[in-house]
Amino acid sequence: MSIYGISIITSLLLLCVTFYALAKRRLDFQYVLFWTVLSVLIIVVALNVGWLERIAAALNVFYAPSVLFAAALVFLLVFVFYITMFISNITKRVIRLTQEVGLLKSKIDALEKKEEDA
Repeated sequence: MSIYGISIITSLLLLCVTFYALAKRRLDFQYVLFWTVLSVLIIVVALNVGWLERIAAALNVFYAPSVLFAAALVFLLVFVFYITMFISNITKRVIRLTQEVGLLKSKIDALEKKEEDA
């Protein structure tokens, strides 16, 4: 089986996993849309080998599937960077919420103590 066939099978599997995650509510719709578009894009590229070969020729790459691999690698690096920024943002928000909860708890404790003393 060629790399293009493997790409199509992998993309179809990714589509199935994506929709399964959506059905189980483990993935938000915006990410389902992202992964669906990505899967369809990979299928289109794998079915239109000529496009990939023209891109490879323009980049002076002798083995066209290498371009597909390089594009996937670049995509993964960008996606990991995006996820890292997202996690950093969520971490900051969790820290802030934890601090706010701590402040509110100390205010409640102070009010309870004041009521006990009265």
